Parts: sequence; C-alpha cells; structure tokens
Amino acid sequence: MTRKIVAAATVAASLFFAKAARLETLHEGKRAHVYDDKDGSPLREGYRTKDKLPCKGHPTVGIGCNLDRPNARVALASVGADYNAVRMGRVDLTEKQIKALFTLDLSTAIRQVAQDVAGLSDLPESVQLVLVDMTFNCGTVRKFPKMLEAVSRLDWEGMIREMIDSLWFRQVPARAKHDIEFLRETLEIEDHAQALDEAERTKVLAMVRLTLDDTIDGILDGARGSGEA
Repeated sequence: MTRKIVAAATVAASLFFAKAARLETLHEGKRAHVYDDKDGSPLREGYRTKDKLPCKGHPTVGIGCNLDRPNARVALASVGADYNAVRMGRVDLTEKQIKALFTLDLSTAIRQVAQDVAGLSDLPESVQLVLVDMTFNCGTVRKFPKMLEAVSRLDWEGMIREMIDSLWFRQVPARAKHDIEFLRETLEIEDHAQALDEAERTKVLAMVRLTLDDTIDGILDGARGSGEA
C-alpha cells in the first residue's frame, strides 16, 4: 500500500511538471541561440543581429533562461555549457543542454512556489500552474502580496485584479493576459475585461488543453507499472 501511495504521488508530481513545462514552452518558446528577450532578436557579441544595437532586454537562451540572473553562469556550467561563449552568441546550446537547463529552472520555480504559497497543493491546478509561471518569470510571487492575500481567500476574481494592477502586467502584458485568460477559462470566470485577439485566444486555449493532454499518458502508464510491482 505504501509503495502505491508513493507511486501515485510520483505520478501526480510528474504530471504537474509536464503541464508546467508545456505552459512555459508556450510562453517562452525554445531557442538554442542567445536572443534579446525584449523582442526575440538573435544576439552576437552582445549586439542584436537585426539592427546592430545593444541588447534592449535580457540575453536569454533555451526555454526562458535569463543570462543576466545571478546564478546563470553556474546553471550553464552545470549542463556543460560555456557561459561566455553562449552569451556572446559564439556557441549554441544542444538539445540535451536545453532540456537539462530547463528541468533545473522549472524544478527551482516549483520548489520556490511551494515555499511562498501555503497550501499550494490544495489550490486548483490552473492556479498552481499560473503561480509557477509567474515565479519562473519573476523569481518569486512574494512580489505580489495583495495577490497572495486573494489566493489565500480563494478569491480568484481578486487574484486576477491584483495581477492586472501590477508592474509585471505592464512589463509583460501578453504573458500576463494569457495567464489571466487561462484562469478565467479553467475557473469559469465570466468577466473578460482583458479581451484577446483570435491568435492570443488560440494560444490560451492551447494552455487550457494542458489539463486534458493525452500525450502525457506515458508518464501515468510507467508509474502504474512501478506501483504494481
């Protein structure tokens, strides 16, 4: 019985990780070559290749790995990548390095959310996923105390209002609107004040389908087998 409980917990964790990974990939995309996260322009020697101007945002690589963050050098070294060469655009990450780096970054974000939000596992899955996404993007959701107060009350409309009334929303409006619409769709909140165009709405609906994605059944099958052994 204990082994089956452990296996079930492993399945749940793997399933959640797979959904969070798909959400981040939809937001961030996947790039082997360093780019300016302001608009996706490739970088070479610190300059944007399209207009030869210095990077306007943060040099980024893989799936949303900000190379300006304090631990970026250590993170790249941990997957066998040369930080300076990657940052200067002289070397691209391999597929294996992208996956390893992203697994490290997403695992860190999930652990951080668990520390920041009491009773995280009791919240609706879509709320958990959005909190993970905000953490992946911002480092922590402790920057949003009023939003967390709304979350603690299970006040999803209040959560959305605080998301809208934030510097994060103003800095990355497309990402924020997608997360908000994701919450509205999955929690069946009818207020659609932040209307999306058809392309954006299509992207949001792809996020919603994370909770119904049959391609992650392999994770379940494997865990079921280990649990029955």
